[in-house]
Amino acid sequence: MQDYDARSFDFLWVRWYEIDDPRSSGWNNSTLNLVCFPPIQEVDSFGFVDPDDVLQGCYIILVFAKGKCRETQHNISHCAKDSKDYMLYYVGQ
Repeated sequence: MQDYDARSFDFLWVRWYEIDDPRSSGWNNSTLNLVCFPPIQEVDSFGFVDPDDVLQGCYIILVFAKGKCRETQHNISHCAKDSKDYMLYYVGQ
C-alpha cells in the first residue's frame, strides 16, 4: 500500500462450472460438452478473474429436459440466484 487514496480496478465475479461426465460428452462422442454447477457451498464454486485474462466467450445452453436443480423459489445465495439453476447445460462455441 502506497497511500490511502481510493483507486478503482476492474474484476469479474464468476461462478464456475464443472464438466458433468467427460466420458459421455465432448468431441470424441460427437456431442456438446455437458457442464453443471458444483454445489454452492464448495470453496471453489465462485471466484474472481481479471478481465484481461478472459480470452473468449461461449454459449451456455440450458438442458430443459433434465429440469431444474431445485423446484423451490428460495435461493441459498441471493447473489447467485441459484433457485433458477438447471441440472445440466450444453457448452456451445
